[in-house]
Amino acid sequence: EIGVKYRAWSAHLDGIYLSDAKERWVTDYKTTKTRFVETKASRPPYSYVIQQKYYVCLLELELGIEIAGWMLVYLARDNPFSHSRIFEERMSKTEKDAIKKNILRLEKQHKHLFRVDKMSDTKTLYKNRLCRSIQDHNKYFPYEGCPYKNPCFHPELMVREIRNAVN
Repeated sequence: EIGVKYRAWSAHLDGIYLSDAKERWVTDYKTTKTRFVETKASRPPYSYVIQQKYYVCLLELELGIEIAGWMLVYLARDNPFSHSRIFEERMSKTEKDAIKKNILRLEKQHKHLFRVDKMSDTKTLYKNRLCRSIQDHNKYFPYEGCPYKNPCFHPELMVREIRNAVN
Protein backbone atom coordinates (compact mmCIF):
# COMPACT_ATOMS: atom_id res chain seq x y z
CA GLU A 1 0.00 0.00 0.00
CA ILE A 2 1.23 3.48 -0.88
CA GLY A 3 0.15 6.55 1.03
CA VAL A 4 -0.12 9.75 -0.97
CA LYS A 5 -0.22 13.14 0.75
CA TYR A 6 -0.42 16.25 -1.40
CA ARG A 7 -1.37 19.44 0.43
CA ALA A 8 -4.88 18.88 1.83
CA TRP A 9 -5.33 15.62 -0.11
CA SER A 10 -4.48 12.11 0.98
CA ALA A 11 -5.03 8.73 -0.59
CA HIS A 12 -4.06 5.10 -0.14
CA LEU A 13 -3.51 2.98 -3.21
CA ASP A 14 -2.37 -0.58 -3.63
CA GLY A 15 0.68 -0.06 -5.79
CA ILE A 16 2.50 1.29 -8.80
CA TYR A 17 3.21 -1.11 -11.64
CA LEU A 18 6.32 -0.54 -13.77
CA SER A 19 5.71 -1.93 -17.25
CA ASP A 20 8.28 -3.45 -19.60
CA ALA A 21 8.18 -0.11 -21.44
CA LYS A 22 9.25 1.57 -18.15
CA GLU A 23 5.86 3.28 -17.72
CA ARG A 24 4.33 3.63 -14.26
CA TRP A 25 0.70 2.66 -13.73
CA VAL A 26 -1.42 3.15 -10.61
CA THR A 27 -2.69 -0.29 -9.60
CA ASP A 28 -5.66 -1.01 -7.38
CA TYR A 29 -6.88 -4.48 -6.46
CA LYS A 30 -10.53 -5.32 -5.87
CA THR A 31 -11.65 -8.66 -4.53
CA THR A 32 -15.04 -10.08 -5.38
CA LYS A 33 -16.87 -13.35 -6.02
CA THR A 34 -15.76 -15.50 -8.95
CA ARG A 35 -19.04 -15.02 -10.80
CA PHE A 36 -18.62 -11.23 -10.63
CA VAL A 37 -15.09 -11.42 -12.04
CA GLU A 38 -16.42 -13.47 -14.94
CA THR A 39 -19.43 -11.24 -15.59
CA LYS A 40 -18.08 -7.74 -14.86
CA ALA A 41 -19.39 -5.12 -17.24
CA SER A 42 -17.16 -3.67 -19.92
CA ARG A 43 -16.15 -0.86 -17.56
CA PRO A 44 -15.68 -0.64 -13.77
CA PRO A 45 -18.07 1.49 -11.70
CA TYR A 46 -17.80 5.22 -12.28
CA SER A 47 -16.64 5.92 -8.73
CA TYR A 48 -13.67 3.54 -9.08
CA VAL A 49 -12.61 5.11 -12.38
CA ILE A 50 -12.67 8.64 -10.96
CA GLN A 51 -10.79 7.48 -7.86
CA GLN A 52 -8.01 5.99 -10.00
CA LYS A 53 -7.73 9.08 -12.18
CA TYR A 54 -7.33 11.28 -9.11
CA TYR A 55 -4.73 8.87 -7.68
CA VAL A 56 -2.70 9.22 -10.90
CA CYS A 57 -2.77 13.02 -10.69
CA LEU A 58 -2.07 13.19 -6.95
CA LEU A 59 0.97 10.96 -7.40
CA GLU A 60 2.25 13.10 -10.25
CA LEU A 61 1.79 16.24 -8.17
CA GLU A 62 3.34 14.80 -5.01
CA LEU A 63 6.26 12.89 -6.50
CA GLY A 64 6.90 14.83 -9.69
CA ILE A 65 6.93 11.65 -11.77
CA GLU A 66 4.92 10.71 -14.84
CA ILE A 67 2.20 8.08 -14.45
CA ALA A 68 0.88 6.59 -17.71
CA GLY A 69 -2.55 5.63 -16.38
CA TRP A 70 -4.37 3.29 -14.03
CA MET A 71 -5.31 -0.38 -13.69
CA LEU A 72 -8.06 -2.00 -11.69
CA VAL A 73 -7.38 -5.67 -11.04
CA TYR A 74 -10.41 -7.70 -9.99
CA LEU A 75 -9.52 -10.94 -8.18
CA ALA A 76 -11.91 -13.70 -7.19
CA ARG A 77 -11.78 -14.14 -3.42
CA ASP A 78 -12.25 -17.88 -3.62
CA ASN A 79 -9.72 -18.45 -6.45
CA PRO A 80 -7.64 -15.33 -7.22
CA PHE A 81 -5.02 -17.07 -9.37
CA SER A 82 -7.45 -18.58 -11.86
CA HIS A 83 -10.12 -15.87 -11.97
CA SER A 84 -9.06 -12.29 -12.50
CA ARG A 85 -9.87 -9.40 -14.78
CA ILE A 86 -7.93 -6.23 -15.50
CA PHE A 87 -9.28 -2.88 -16.60
CA GLU A 88 -6.79 -0.21 -17.61
CA GLU A 89 -6.81 3.25 -19.09
CA ARG A 90 -3.99 5.44 -20.34
CA MET A 91 -4.54 9.09 -19.44
CA SER A 92 -3.71 11.97 -21.77
CA LYS A 93 -1.78 15.01 -20.59
CA THR A 94 -4.87 17.13 -21.30
CA GLU A 95 -7.05 14.99 -19.05
CA LYS A 96 -4.46 14.94 -16.27
CA ASP A 97 -4.00 18.72 -16.47
CA ALA A 98 -7.77 19.23 -16.15
CA ILE A 99 -7.93 16.98 -13.07
CA LYS A 100 -4.92 18.69 -11.49
CA LYS A 101 -6.66 22.05 -11.91
CA ASN A 102 -9.73 20.52 -10.26
CA ILE A 103 -7.65 19.33 -7.34
CA LEU A 104 -6.53 22.88 -6.63
CA ARG A 105 -10.04 24.32 -7.18
CA LEU A 106 -11.63 21.75 -4.91
CA GLU A 107 -9.05 22.37 -2.22
CA LYS A 108 -9.91 26.07 -2.27
CA GLN A 109 -13.63 25.32 -2.19
CA HIS A 110 -13.33 22.88 0.68
CA LYS A 111 -11.54 25.39 2.88
CA HIS A 112 -15.03 26.86 3.31
CA LEU A 113 -16.39 23.46 4.30
CA PHE A 114 -14.01 23.15 7.24
CA ARG A 115 -15.30 26.44 8.64
CA VAL A 116 -18.94 25.28 8.74
CA ASP A 117 -20.03 24.60 12.31
CA LYS A 118 -23.71 25.57 12.25
CA MET A 119 -26.53 25.31 9.71
CA SER A 120 -26.44 29.03 8.91
CA ASP A 121 -22.86 28.57 7.66
CA THR A 122 -24.18 26.28 4.92
CA LYS A 123 -25.46 29.36 3.07
CA THR A 124 -21.87 30.57 2.76
CA LEU A 125 -20.81 27.11 1.68
CA TYR A 126 -23.53 27.03 -0.96
CA LYS A 127 -22.63 30.54 -2.15
CA ASN A 128 -18.99 29.49 -2.61
CA ARG A 129 -19.67 26.21 -4.42
CA LEU A 130 -17.58 25.42 -7.46
CA CYS A 131 -20.38 24.48 -9.86
CA ARG A 132 -23.16 26.99 -10.38
CA SER A 133 -24.51 25.56 -13.61
CA ILE A 134 -24.27 22.51 -15.81
CA GLN A 135 -21.72 24.46 -17.89
CA ASP A 136 -19.52 24.87 -14.79
CA HIS A 137 -19.87 21.18 -14.08
CA ASN A 138 -18.80 20.25 -17.61
CA LYS A 139 -15.87 22.67 -17.42
CA TYR A 140 -14.54 21.65 -14.00
CA PHE A 141 -15.47 17.97 -14.07
CA PRO A 142 -14.81 16.58 -17.56
CA TYR A 143 -16.61 13.32 -16.84
CA GLU A 144 -20.20 12.23 -16.55
CA GLY A 145 -22.31 11.40 -13.56
CA CYS A 146 -21.18 13.75 -10.79
CA PRO A 147 -22.90 12.52 -7.61
CA TYR A 148 -23.25 16.10 -6.33
CA LYS A 149 -24.75 17.64 -9.45
CA ASN A 150 -28.33 17.83 -8.14
CA PRO A 151 -27.50 19.31 -4.70
CA CYS A 152 -25.14 21.88 -6.23
CA PHE A 153 -27.86 23.28 -8.47
CA HIS A 154 -30.70 23.04 -5.92
CA PRO A 155 -30.09 24.63 -2.50
CA GLU A 156 -32.96 22.81 -0.79
CA LEU A 157 -31.42 19.44 -1.74
CA MET A 158 -28.01 20.52 -0.48
CA VAL A 159 -29.39 21.64 2.89
CA ARG A 160 -31.32 18.36 3.21
CA GLU A 161 -28.21 16.30 2.40
CA ILE A 162 -26.11 18.27 4.90
CA ARG A 163 -28.78 17.81 7.61
CA ASN A 164 -28.94 14.07 6.88
CA ALA A 165 -25.16 13.79 7.06
CA VAL A 166 -25.02 15.66 10.38
CA ASN A 167 -27.88 13.72 12.00
